[in-house]
Amino acid sequence: MIGWEIVMTKDKLLDIASDEFAKYGYDGVSMSKLALLVGINKATIYHHFKSKKSLYEEVLIRMIDEHKERTNKILVLDVSPIEKLNMFIQMTVKELVNDANMVALTLREFANFGSNIDDEFVPNIESSSEALKSILKELNIKEKFRDIDVFTVESIIIGTTSIYFSMQHSSLNVKGLKAFKDSDELIEHLSDVISESISSIIERREDDKSSSNRGAISHFQWLSE
Repeated sequence: MIGWEIVMTKDKLLDIASDEFAKYGYDGVSMSKLALLVGINKATIYHHFKSKKSLYEEVLIRMIDEHKERTNKILVLDVSPIEKLNMFIQMTVKELVNDANMVALTLREFANFGSNIDDEFVPNIESSSEALKSILKELNIKEKFRDIDVFTVESIIIGTTSIYFSMQHSSLNVKGLKAFKDSDELIEHLSDVISESISSIIERREDDKSSSNRGAISHFQWLSE
């Protein structure tokens, strides 16, 4: 197998593994079935990954790295901290709404209290929060919330989006659930709700409020490009 074929096989394996882990959870995924779905033998999987756990962790790392690449672009923009926060929220909501696997994998890992990953994996989780941590440091946080940790804020964003997205796509007929014409409308709705919720911990100046409101639509358009 030549170089480009190896890369394509590994990428295809990660794509299908992401689907399978999202659908069936870590324990429900069979390496033999994965090999069959990818069209390779099981030995080829172990050529790329030493174990099912290492494959699972690589699926998560790829997801985290893509998130970090997008968030780092926000950090270098010449906009106010409030605008950066709103853009970060909208970007994260968009990632989750547009990638059902990300929602499923996130919810499953939270529900299992991280039982399927090792302590050595923790730096990857911590690094995924660096951009948000940097943005929060720039904000004028209310005294009451000065000691808030980045994971509390991240949980509000990810938890709200993941649970509401799951309700939207549930086969159950839930009365009173708001209907949206498309995913863009859902993203904008959740971004607005989450931004307003998180803003309660921020001591906004009047000029920040106005610039944030004026920039809401342009931020959403920027994320759509």
